[in-house]
Amino acid sequence: MSISSNKSIVVRRVFAEDLDNELLMIKEAILTYPFLSIDIEFPGMIFKPNKQVIREGNLVINYHYMKSNVDALQIIQLSLSLSDAQGNLPDFDFPFSYIWEFNFRDFDINRDHYASDSIELFKRQGIDFEKNKEKGIDSKDFAKKFWDYGLVFNSYGLKSIT
Repeated sequence: MSISSNKSIVVRRVFAEDLDNELLMIKEAILTYPFLSIDIEFPGMIFKPNKQVIREGNLVINYHYMKSNVDALQIIQLSLSLSDAQGNLPDFDFPFSYIWEFNFRDFDINRDHYASDSIELFKRQGIDFEKNKEKGIDSKDFAKKFWDYGLVFNSYGLKSIT
C-alpha cells in the first residue's frame, strides 16, 4: 500500500456475498491505516422534540431523543473509512483510495417505521431498498463477523475519530 493523497476515492459497496472479502481487506488495511470513521444511516427521525426543547439544547434530552430513534429504527447503511495520521486512505497499491459502504437488509420499507423525507433523500442518493432487502447484510451477521475478524477490541491500535 502506498500513500494515497490526491487519489480519486472509490466507494466499495458491500452486500452479504462480499462481506468476508471486504472484512479481510479492512483487516489488512488497519495495520497501516488505524484511524476509523463511521457513519450510520437510519430511516430518519420518527420521534422529534418540539421547538422549545430544541432551543434549550439540553444534551440529556437530545441524547434520549436520538437513542429512542435508534432503538426504534432499523439500520440501512454503515459507511466506514480508514486513514493514517496524515489522512491518507488505503489504496492497496491501486490508483484509487477506498472507503466502504455496508448495505443492510434489516430495514423493510413495507414493514418498518421511517420518516418519509429521509426515505426520499436516500432514494435520490441511489439507495435501492429492494436490493438491500434481497442482497443486503444481516446486521447481526455483520456484528459477529466484525468481531470474528478481530476488527474490534484488537491489538492493531485502531483509533476512532467519530
